Amino acid sequence: MIGIFTNWKDVLSSDKINLANVAYVIMNNLGYQLGLSLGMGQATAVVIGNWVARIVGMSMFLALIGAFFTLTYTPLKQLIEGTPKELWPRNIGYVKDGIPKVVIWVQCGIVVAMIFLVSFGGDIAKVFFTRLVLMANVAMTIPYLFLIIAYPYFKGKSSIKKGYQVFKSKTTVMVVTILSAAIVGFANFFTIIEPMTSGDYASTIWMVIGPVFFSSTALFLFRRYARRYKNGAYRLLRNDD
Repeated sequence: MIGIFTNWKDVLSSDKINLANVAYVIMNNLGYQLGLSLGMGQATAVVIGNWVARIVGMSMFLALIGAFFTLTYTPLKQLIEGTPKELWPRNIGYVKDGIPKVVIWVQCGIVVAMIFLVSFGGDIAKVFFTRLVLMANVAMTIPYLFLIIAYPYFKGKSSIKKGYQVFKSKTTVMVVTILSAAIVGFANFFTIIEPMTSGDYASTIWMVIGPVFFSSTALFLFRRYARRYKNGAYRLLRNDD
């Protein structure tokens, strides 16, 4: 649909456009093209484009401001409290007053540094940010694939008390599981190979590197903890103990 009012070569081919600002560029162009289509002059169309981008940006900020806090805090809280604190280096797993304060400050520092680098770091920082987004693009959906595959096994555990159930028969559960896994799996597959079809092999490679890198990091932390726990260096403690 964006191609209806946006020409890739004329609008989106600039090296100043990245994944962080492309949405605002597109909305700006939408307002600009709308002004021209209504017979307005170029100067007026530029003003309309600027205001459309500002309004969309403000609406996105207001609509997602709650999600910003949720997405920056909830995953960390679940990750830290759901694992032994000895799994993490030093005081990363430390929880005080029910809040993993140390890791929140670490996350804040990383985010601020990334924003600063993307804003003032030039082309190299923008390339780094783009590659980081590509690495997380597919990696973020893999946990959902694991949850989908685990769903039939969860339903089959009669020892687990379940509240409200949408799917009750085994056939329905398997059909829903297969469809959901196929959708997520094929979406990831085509997301990975799509850049390669247009000659952008680098994007495909970075999207493959992402899951491998994050999985390797997780396995390293787990095996490190298991080895030390087996040797008696750690005791199996939860953060709420």
